[in-house]
Amino acid sequence: MTVLQEALKDSAHLWILEKPGWISDIIYVLKSLPFELPSLDFNNLLPHEVQMVIDAVDAGSERQLHQTLEQSPKMYLLVGRREQLKRGGPPKIKGLYFRKYLEIDDNEHRKALTRLILSDHKLAVERLRWRTPSIPREDRLCRFCVSKPETPEHVLLECMAQNNVCALRTIFTETLRTLDPGLGGLLENETPRNLLKELIARSDISHLLGKLAFDITRIYYDHPMYEPNGGQIA
Repeated sequence: MTVLQEALKDSAHLWILEKPGWISDIIYVLKSLPFELPSLDFNNLLPHEVQMVIDAVDAGSERQLHQTLEQSPKMYLLVGRREQLKRGGPPKIKGLYFRKYLEIDDNEHRKALTRLILSDHKLAVERLRWRTPSIPREDRLCRFCVSKPETPEHVLLECMAQNNVCALRTIFTETLRTLDPGLGGLLENETPRNLLKELIARSDISHLLGKLAFDITRIYYDHPMYEPNGGQIA
């Protein structure tokens, strides 16, 4: 019997005696999960049964994550996002997966994009949520055009009221067309929200999207935010 098998046997014995141990900790965690799992006999663990539990945890965690995201008004850019999996094939919806944008070399660009995706930014759609009472989403307007909500998709892909923002966006889209001419239809026909979600899913342009996020949000943050009841505020 190996050292690992001996340790497992000892932990199972502690569990039978209702004493703290490694197995009792695992059981406590598994029982706390908000979904059903296959049972395990820790006195006679079989590899295929352990794998069944692992697969059930993965599937249940995916379902729980999707449900949580769909119920959150802040996490809309994460709902239904697709990933190009390493084993190939068409992109698939995958909640628990390491995202390519987390490997953007430039630290500031990586943080800027990640904060936009996770609603951890300083745009009006998020900051004016904090007011008491909360300002309606449709009134959290862009500080430049003052016509649509100041959301990540609006500032990156839609607002035409600030010349420097427009110039940065033009450079970005022209670079994309050069890299992949097939993106032309997507850039022209998709809604800003759907387009941003599609661009986030493109691992080959993460570094470009990160730079765009950093450059444009820096312009926004250098100007006062629009206040629905009083013009603009710092």
